[in-house]
Amino acid sequence: MKTMEEFKEFYKSQLLPQLRPLDRERKMVIVKGILGASLWAIIGAVGIFLILEFAPKEDRVGWLVLVALISGVLGIYSYIQIVSDKRYYKKFKITVIENIIKHISKHLNYYPTKKVPVKLFLESSLFTKPPHRYKGDDMIAGKLSEGIFVEGSELEAYYVDKTDGKKKLKTLFKGLFFISDMDESINALILIVPKDKNLEDYQRVGLKELKICDVGDEEFLAKFKVFTTNSEVCKEVLNEDVISVITEYTKNHPKNTLMVSFKDNRLYFAVAYDKELFEPNLYKSLINQRNIEEYYDDIIGTVN
Repeated sequence: MKTMEEFKEFYKSQLLPQLRPLDRERKMVIVKGILGASLWAIIGAVGIFLILEFAPKEDRVGWLVLVALISGVLGIYSYIQIVSDKRYYKKFKITVIENIIKHISKHLNYYPTKKVPVKLFLESSLFTKPPHRYKGDDMIAGKLSEGIFVEGSELEAYYVDKTDGKKKLKTLFKGLFFISDMDESINALILIVPKDKNLEDYQRVGLKELKICDVGDEEFLAKFKVFTTNSEVCKEVLNEDVISVITEYTKNHPKNTLMVSFKDNRLYFAVAYDKELFEPNLYKSLINQRNIEEYYDDIIGTVN
């Protein structure tokens, strides 16, 4: 797997020359947005001038408020529409995200508009509440250097809660969801959830056959609960190396909520995020290396 030092060299030698023209385009999108909003500000100012000159005094306040409100709303709307330019966002994903993914592994492919199918999301057994609304994008799929196939994407899943007879749409999961093949199939289901969560937060059925598994690592169990259908297999799978990897991830990403499951010959892991990971920040420079490193950190932390 690539190191940060290798990425820094890649950024300087290959990525930066492509980012310079894209950064100029980013600035132009902002300028166009400001000009679009300014046009409505000018129209509003002309309208206010005409009202002050020609409208009857008793009607001026109402007309002034109306014109100011309309021009302000249309100015904001115009700015938002212009800075949401899909052409720039598409170029950003191809230039930045796809290039970073290809740098990590030439065997990984990037699909900006695809997502993990809901079937795989539910097969993980981390979430058994059927999503009422399910959307996602920025899919990564392919083989890592070790020859292991992985696929994942950003997901947003919502379910309908009917507590107290009232229907409410609640977040089931929002973040990155990945699936990875394992070398061997295991005869057990293993679920790892945060210590402060209960399975009922995610699950609707299947709780009775699961039991707590004590893997014997106090540092790990201070952060996670482990449920399984077979304690003996669970302890074999969650060996010292696996526990160390998960523990190290939580240390490096303390703000991220991590959930993991092992089922048959697959490993599923879900990392909850509040932010949009692969979306461009129009107000951050693309030629500031640290800004681009943030995208690399998010991607490498998941597929590594």
